[in-house]
Amino acid sequence: MKKLDKLQNVITALITPFKEDYSLDENKYREFIRFQIENGCQPLTMGTTGESATLSHDEHHHAIDIAVDEAKRCLSCRKCIGCGICAEVCPENAIDYTRTDEKLIITVDSIILAPGIEERLPNGEKCDYNISNVITSFEFSDVLNPFGLYEGVILRPFDGEIPEKIAFIQCNNNKMYSQEILMREALKVKEKNLDPHVFLLEIKEGFDDFFYEVKNKGISVMEIQDFCIFEDSTTKNLTLNYITNGENKEEEFNLVVLSSDVVIQRYYKKLSQVLDIALDENDFQRSYLIGE
Repeated sequence: MKKLDKLQNVITALITPFKEDYSLDENKYREFIRFQIENGCQPLTMGTTGESATLSHDEHHHAIDIAVDEAKRCLSCRKCIGCGICAEVCPENAIDYTRTDEKLIITVDSIILAPGIEERLPNGEKCDYNISNVITSFEFSDVLNPFGLYEGVILRPFDGEIPEKIAFIQCNNNKMYSQEILMREALKVKEKNLDPHVFLLEIKEGFDDFFYEVKNKGISVMEIQDFCIFEDSTTKNLTLNYITNGENKEEEFNLVVLSSDVVIQRYYKKLSQVLDIALDENDFQRSYLIGE
């Protein structure tokens, strides 16, 4: 068998990330190597996109050591084949191949459940997600995330411009959770000195305190009966036509965020039955005490 016959999967040229001072960015380099390995790229080929010539001899060897180190990490294994490398390199000796499955009974004072949530998009012509600068509240949460798409900087998807005026609109859902998400995102926008406007189809009962907290921050919160969105083909700005108190009004925005329903992941229903946890009509936990 020839040596090349043993090569499998995809072989890509690894880029070498640098910091602003042109030194090797080790964290980004390790992150990129893990991405390659976890997605089936082997072997690792380094310094093949031209940047190897800018590294000193010592830096070149250091980059190789990093790649070897990452290749040996247990997290890089896509499927255990029992090679034992992870047990050899684990500094805490936490890996034991001789252990078998066992059932444990543990007494605890409390249980923290974090099932996660999913996004359910509302239907209807007025909720048009195909317009360039119309996004969902879940997508906007990623925009606000400092580790997200824009690293916490609020930008329009179409042209990357900062939207000065943003509309947060409740669609054809009436869940309190969706309203709360919209208003919390509007508060984040206000903190960045932008101009958020919140439009709700209905202000839910028991939501008054939060409603007035948002308004006291200088954010416009309006209850509307209906709305529709039109896009300017040139500027990609958005015109919002809406009805409030029986009166037709119109405003222009740079970005529109549409609410989406928040639903608990499906497996949580089964888990709630096992733990005897009561859920409300929206499948959210009704009580903080098991058995109630």
